[in-house]
Amino acid sequence: MAGGDRAAVLGEGTNAPKPSPSEEGPSEQQSPWPKIGLHLAVIATFLLLSVLMWWRVWATGHPSSTITCLCGDPALEVWWLEWLPWAIVHGHSPFFTNALFAGSGGVNALANGSAMFPALVLSPITVLFGPIAAFNVAGTLAPVVSGWCMFLFARKITRFVPGQVLAGLLWGFSPFMFDNLGYGHIHLALGFFPPLAALVLYDLLVQHRRRPWVNGAWFGVLVILQVFTGAELLVMTGLVGVVGLAMAICLAPRFVWDQRGAISTAGGTAVLIAATVLAYPAWFAVAGPRHVSGKPWPDSSFLSSPVTAIVNAGTNIHKPSAVDAVAGYLGARGPSYGYLGWGLLVFVVISAPLWWRRRLAWCAVVSGSWALILSNGRGGTDWWPWNVFNRIPLLSDAWPARFSDLVDLSAAILLAIAIDGWWKQIKGTTITHGDALSKSVPFRWNSTSLRVMAGLVVVAGAVAALAPIAASYTLPFTEQSSSIPAWFTHDARRLPQGTRVLAIPFSTLPAIDSNVMVYQAEDSLRFDLAGGYALVPGAKGSTSIWRYPLGGTTEILEDLSLGPYLGVPEPTDNPDAIVEVRASLQRWGIQVFVIAQQNNAPYTVSYMTAVYGRAPLWQHGAWVWYGEVKRTKT
Repeated sequence: MAGGDRAAVLGEGTNAPKPSPSEEGPSEQQSPWPKIGLHLAVIATFLLLSVLMWWRVWATGHPSSTITCLCGDPALEVWWLEWLPWAIVHGHSPFFTNALFAGSGGVNALANGSAMFPALVLSPITVLFGPIAAFNVAGTLAPVVSGWCMFLFARKITRFVPGQVLAGLLWGFSPFMFDNLGYGHIHLALGFFPPLAALVLYDLLVQHRRRPWVNGAWFGVLVILQVFTGAELLVMTGLVGVVGLAMAICLAPRFVWDQRGAISTAGGTAVLIAATVLAYPAWFAVAGPRHVSGKPWPDSSFLSSPVTAIVNAGTNIHKPSAVDAVAGYLGARGPSYGYLGWGLLVFVVISAPLWWRRRLAWCAVVSGSWALILSNGRGGTDWWPWNVFNRIPLLSDAWPARFSDLVDLSAAILLAIAIDGWWKQIKGTTITHGDALSKSVPFRWNSTSLRVMAGLVVVAGAVAALAPIAASYTLPFTEQSSSIPAWFTHDARRLPQGTRVLAIPFSTLPAIDSNVMVYQAEDSLRFDLAGGYALVPGAKGSTSIWRYPLGGTTEILEDLSLGPYLGVPEPTDNPDAIVEVRASLQRWGIQVFVIAQQNNAPYTVSYMTAVYGRAPLWQHGAWVWYGEVKRTKT
């Protein structure tokens, strides 16, 4: 392309002013030490904020025993953090486990939120200090890593450091991240992929500092790491990112067309690397043993975020929620998933003269608007995008409300660009980045007083963008000290490896059942657990539900467990029910039955004594039956 044509495509013009050395981006620095110091300072700032969020873990509690909840999703995350290093050390496939749902089929790890990449990185901590410590480290570092990755991308598209830091804060500490951290959703709170993928694409299309095949290789590696962190965020990013790329093509079609060779090389390299590594795991997830078919969460389309949530934090902030408690967080609610607040929107709008000619900003506006539309699932029935997506594998698994995460991504990009624009005007220069997604804005301040006003606007914009969000949080996170029953810390650790255990409390409700999974994980998976909290095939294998259909025995065991919590009536000990429970224990091959929950122990002990035909042992505060239940004639 001729020099004049290229300048026209880039929106510079042949007489566009060149930035002075003081205005050069970070890549123009001669010495690496200022950059390294800046990045360390940003990481330290984000880490300090995250430690304050988790203050009750690191200051007033103990990182190896303090956790948001021994129930629900945090318990599930703790279990998977333990599973990966255990499987590697013992030579087991990390993709499948019989340590859960023992005797009834096991669990496909890739069909669940096993977050293998974070689990692998945290393996040394898990081995040395336990899975609860690894969980707390993951929760503390997730917003730091996410925010720093956004800071890296903002450094490529802007030059004003405070704006770059604010973009990182908005992405790493957004309401979406806050909410998922409380539940222990590391696979969602660890948001490294979207900004790093954008960074690779920006170099491929705009900066050309790396060869196309190198960018393709980096993109393929990022896809692999995200798949082994959580495929849902990858699918959502792709669905929103393709709209942003389409907008970029519409804004600079000739520029993109002239790079079709580089794009093809990068795309082919990415596909080759990702397909080579992910072919078998992808098959295992969708067609392997105990794979999940259909919608794993039948009501997921109802979990949506109304469009108005972007300016409405919700009426129940700073209050505990029963729904949150079932999912695994016992503290007060924060703002709704999609909340950003009026301040940020107003700041972006009044900054429009400074960003409206930047093509990248319009890509962010369009893709963010598309993500906002998708976040409003409207029950999955009367909202046209989800009428289509609910029929497509993988897309049907996504929760509409989680697309708010990509709204936050677009907002962070716009915030960085807007603040950068104000800073440029304060400096008395035009906005010129020399890339295909920028245009020069010939707009200057005419007086010192106006520059002062512009400086105040930058400060006000930062406050307006982040203060409403921060004010809607209730921090630090509510935590509790884990209390593992003495039987699991003494007797269970003397069981032969792989002993099949069924424990009361037993329930397919995660808030009740999954605490036993924590006991099991803290025991380094010494025993296999009958039941558990995981996605497994349904009765006919055509649908997937977390309430595993183990038959009438499941309901009886639930009633024995839930009575103290929910006022559930005690099950009748009629002979047919006793026979059914006994047959189930035989079919599952239960070798140890333990009642660790004492609230309803007298009736539960009496019921299970009838099942076993013999009295239990009393050991370290628990009633225990050893050996398989005797077979009886019917």
